[in-house]
Amino acid sequence: MDKGATVIMERLTVPLSFIHDTGDGPVHLLVKQSNHGWQALHWGHKVGGAWTFSSIAEANEHALHWFAELYHGHSCSSGCGSVNTIAGHKSDDPWGMIRD
Repeated sequence: MDKGATVIMERLTVPLSFIHDTGDGPVHLLVKQSNHGWQALHWGHKVGGAWTFSSIAEANEHALHWFAELYHGHSCSSGCGSVNTIAGHKSDDPWGMIRD
């Protein structure tokens, strides 16, 4: 399987957990399971939102599409990267997006 196909397969099966370093500050993208399906969460200092989807693939695609629309032309820097734990997002959550 080539690298592009691997990335697409991961989008379908692995919940997104990423922080982008933008001109507006850090922007968090997080997909997590909830009682009602898969939540796609995104927030930064200026905006935040949450939607629920029936599949992990839909939630991942929504978060990625939202980021691409709002931050069109963003190029990742060394400040951008995956976050392995929800605790990594909690330290910068002014919207209260992460509830235990």
